[in-house]
Amino acid sequence: MESTHQLYDFLMNNAMNMTHRWLDSRDHDGSAYDAKADSETVSLIKKQNQEFIRIVSASLIGESDYTEWAAKVGANRAQSQTELSDVLKNFKKFREIFMTFVIQFADQNDATVGELGNWTNQINYTFDHIIELTSDQYQRIHKEYIQSHREMVLELSSPVIPLYSGIGILPLVGSIDTYRAKVIREKTLEQASHLKLEHLIIDLSGVPIVDTMVANELFQVFNALSLLGINASLTGISPAIAQTSVQLGLDFSKIPTYANLSQALDKIVKN
Repeated sequence: MESTHQLYDFLMNNAMNMTHRWLDSRDHDGSAYDAKADSETVSLIKKQNQEFIRIVSASLIGESDYTEWAAKVGANRAQSQTELSDVLKNFKKFREIFMTFVIQFADQNDATVGELGNWTNQINYTFDHIIELTSDQYQRIHKEYIQSHREMVLELSSPVIPLYSGIGILPLVGSIDTYRAKVIREKTLEQASHLKLEHLIIDLSGVPIVDTMVANELFQVFNALSLLGINASLTGISPAIAQTSVQLGLDFSKIPTYANLSQALDKIVKN
């Protein structure tokens, strides 16, 4: 047990040497670990690495809690958009550096095979658990970021544009899955109400295909707009959508449809 405490002291005394050796090994990969990272980033990862050394070293004497460290570092790497592969690569790189110092201590102090084996097992267990917790936090934050970004893109991709007093258009472009259709429905009602529209034209000329689920969402948009006192029309139904609609039994007969926006506006304005 005394030798383990001596190893702990040795590792802590060499903590800065380990950190500098790790920093000197950095690549030019454009991540938070980039060799040309700004001074603020370097200062942060240096501080995090010093704390990591303390945590792993303390695990040898049973005094280690790394949950908070893993949560903070995982979140930081995700928020800085560092690839998870780069995070894992640097864990691996630093493990090699850390074990070099453990073996150096073992050689200098004639540690037994059993002692070195116990130290290695404990260190590897701590490294692996920290990597697992850090990766979990990284993926959770990254998933939240992707979801938030997706929602923002979808919201921006379904804008209701006012044309004349009381008349607006919703130009839809690209493929529409059920999730996007739901967002379109929610945002369209919100924007149309906010703009105090009397008539909304939904243009599908930029949509390659519509399936039953998407069509159902569109029907719900028309029904909800009607309840709000807003008349709705449909333009830009392509031959492909028309053919698919017939094959799927989709009924657009109760919705005013026009070949293009110009035709729809001419009819609406005259009325």
